[in-house]
Amino acid sequence: MNRNHWWTSGYRPQGARTASGAIDLIPVVLSGSEAAGTGGRPFVSILGSPAINNQGLVVFMGALTSGIAATGVWAQQANNQFLLAQVGDILPGLSSPIAGFNVPGAGDGVSCCFFMGLQSGDNGGALCLIPELLTVAMTGQTAPGTSGTYQNTFPTAPSFGYPIAINASSTFAFMSEVTGAGAVTGGVWIGPVGQPSVEVLTGYPAPGTGLSFTGFNQVHLNDNGVMAFAATTEDGGGVWAGASGSLILIALSGQDAPGSGQQFFQFDAPTLNNAGVVAFEAMLTGGLDSIWSYDGACPWSRSPARRSRMARA
Repeated sequence: MNRNHWWTSGYRPQGARTASGAIDLIPVVLSGSEAAGTGGRPFVSILGSPAINNQGLVVFMGALTSGIAATGVWAQQANNQFLLAQVGDILPGLSSPIAGFNVPGAGDGVSCCFFMGLQSGDNGGALCLIPELLTVAMTGQTAPGTSGTYQNTFPTAPSFGYPIAINASSTFAFMSEVTGAGAVTGGVWIGPVGQPSVEVLTGYPAPGTGLSFTGFNQVHLNDNGVMAFAATTEDGGGVWAGASGSLILIALSGQDAPGSGQQFFQFDAPTLNNAGVVAFEAMLTGGLDSIWSYDGACPWSRSPARRSRMARA
């Protein structure tokens, strides 16, 4: 695929093709087209993958030159394109200009988010309630519920496990490593902009295990406020999900992986939908890679407990 263009498809419930048989593709942005908010300058390239929400708002990164000095984040809905932020901008509440961007995301309505690095070396996430920009969390800021600060792990690992999760209520959920907090080395936070509260920290009991959390992976969040994430304990890892304050264990290292004759070994970050169904990738003890879904007897689900293997290679 040409990385210098992005299209969306006009999905039709009764068929994804027009009367002529062609797929109904809608161009969102093309390299060479005018970039909104830049005084007529054209896009030289489109960077990375876009994000799209249920209202068709597309969020993407673009460049006006061949380097990073003129990159930015734009949003487009129908024929309306908005410049959200460019390299060199200083967001409210920050003192250092933006140095670069990564991994945009889209909530419902006109809310979206993106990950950014600052010239100071700090990095973090920002929320855009078009046209207002608000900072979600930045490395070096105090990590609520601890005596330390969010740790800058970039470029060794992505700080905050980007992309930061956002839902239809503009609630955020994210993980971060922590520095300067003694035995606490990381955690998961959830809440509105400016008011994140700690959900779990390293050292907290890992529900369903008799063990404690030792680390966290990227967090996903649905529109009902239910989160899902992978984490490690003193004896392997697992996947947890639930509303704030009511997390339950979905799968754990060493448990039997139904129908495989093997056990779960390690997990990648899960995802979930608004029905509360969790899907995740797991490596099994025999070396098989697998994808599983869980639609269980959880506080957010009305379905009977069910863990199913969707695919295995």
